[in-house]
Amino acid sequence: VPIQFSVAEFDPDDFHAQAAQVVTQWTATKGRLPEMHYLTGHNHLSPALSIGSDSREVERMVAGFVRRVTA
Repeated sequence: VPIQFSVAEFDPDDFHAQAAQVVTQWTATKGRLPEMHYLTGHNHLSPALSIGSDSREVERMVAGFVRRVTA
């Protein structure tokens, strides 16, 4: 199943620690780094809320992922 991960700049510290654990475990299991995005200027909710706004960063990230995994 195609998957990408993200963590936002203003997420709580434990979210960042959990993201690091995901990367570590994924890499150990799969033998490669996962697709991981660091969302500068965002908190835990703002990426979803930014879809459809003037900020296109998250939309581009999601659209790029969909193109790559459905090509």
